[in-house]
Amino acid sequence: MMKIKEHIDLPIDQIKKMGLAELDRLQTSMKTLLKENDFEDKLETLEHIHPSDENLISETSDMLTGLVDFIREKDIVDLPEKLNCIVIEMPKYMNFGFAAMGTAGPYEKSDESFYYVNLPRSFS
Repeated sequence: MMKIKEHIDLPIDQIKKMGLAELDRLQTSMKTLLKENDFEDKLETLEHIHPSDENLISETSDMLTGLVDFIREKDIVDLPEKLNCIVIEMPKYMNFGFAAMGTAGPYEKSDESFYYVNLPRSFS
C-alpha cells in the first residue's frame, strides 16, 4: 500500500526507524519549547484549556480570523485580499480526523473554502 499510494519504496523496518527518529526529534523540540516558555510540568494544565463543545465552531472561526490578521499584520506571506473560509462541522463520512481543509480549486467559480472541525462525541 505504501508503495502504490504514497510512492514509498522502502522496507518497513527502515520506515519505522525513520518514524521513531522523527518522533524523538519532535519530543526533544517540544521539551525545549516547554522549557523556554516556562511550561515545564504544566502541559496537563494546557490540555484542559479548550473551547466547549457548543463553542468549538465559533471559537475556531474566531481563531482563524485572528491568524489571518496576524499573518497580514506581520507581512509573513501574501494572502488573497478576499478569503472566504467557512468553518463548519465535519461531515460524518470524514470524521476520522480532528480537522480538515477543503479549499476551492483554482478554476472553480466559487471562492468558498471549508475548514471542517470534528466535534467531540460522547461514547458513554
